[in-house]
Amino acid sequence: MQATERPQLPPELLLDILSTSSRSTLLASSLVCRGWRAVAQVVLESHLSLPTKQVARAYLSCPGRRSKTRSLTVGAGLSIDEYLDLFDCCEGIEELVLLPDRSHQRAKFDLRAFKTPALKGLRSLHLAGAAFEDLAPGVGWNLPFSLNYLTCKGTYSALPRPILAAIVASSRSTLHTLDLDCYGSHTSARAFASCFGPIASTLRALELHGSAERQVAPFLPFLSSCTDLVLFTCWEANPAVLSALPPSVEQVSIGKNFIFHSDVPYEQLLLESGVLSTVKRVRFTGISQATLRAQFGAEDLLQECARLGVEVDFGVQPSRLAGRYGWPKFGRTKMIPGH
Repeated sequence: MQATERPQLPPELLLDILSTSSRSTLLASSLVCRGWRAVAQVVLESHLSLPTKQVARAYLSCPGRRSKTRSLTVGAGLSIDEYLDLFDCCEGIEELVLLPDRSHQRAKFDLRAFKTPALKGLRSLHLAGAAFEDLAPGVGWNLPFSLNYLTCKGTYSALPRPILAAIVASSRSTLHTLDLDCYGSHTSARAFASCFGPIASTLRALELHGSAERQVAPFLPFLSSCTDLVLFTCWEANPAVLSALPPSVEQVSIGKNFIFHSDVPYEQLLLESGVLSTVKRVRFTGISQATLRAQFGAEDLLQECARLGVEVDFGVQPSRLAGRYGWPKFGRTKMIPGH
């Protein structure tokens, strides 16, 4: 190729290549030529991050701004009209991450902005500790989207119960994956858990954080009612939580390193809860195989797993399981060797 020639690739092939590239590679590729820039810009804007209202307003100020955005991250602090304009100019939003405004702690989201038809394709919602305005009484809150995946981070009381109930109600027949923080008082935990009752029969995957040291008793009846639950992950698992799991669970993932953080060994945790009699796989996401074997009773635990035909794995969740129920796969997933 002569120095004066531009690199030529079919746009669809270039898009396929750049879709697996890092952000730095995309930025560099956009400087090669106009053809590459157009394709790189499409990929860059498919994952759009506007974490503060200043950044979001700068984006909205661009004349004629429209993008095909699969994943949008936005912070609190904008007006309802600004959120509506933002959602309208981002076509095809499938994943929405809502962040608190770190510079303005009192900034809140208004749920009225999420009633726009522009969000009808939303499938994944991540509430990353962002606060919401209380709902006005007597107003209908039918939301246009039907979620598959919902993340709630922060304390139980971070989300007003009517807000969470409205989100769950909009996705009653489709919401199959929950990722929840379990922090707060017993009273707020009861109200929080009650919001998820309508989806107990459709839930397939559940991840809990902080469940051993916080009030989780209100969650135990909910766990027992999740009759089709298949994947369960708990960072701080305890016998009460594991004993409450329905027999439909096929895999249990435990994150905490009990050797250094608990007086309860894994052997006691898993054997006394009876969970090994129903699951097909146990995954330790916070320790290695060598670390487990260093714990008292670990060999007996592994022998019992072998006798019952229970697989034992170590490391993060492989993407082949994450994709089983349509979990979001925006970007690349790091695979574990051997999987």
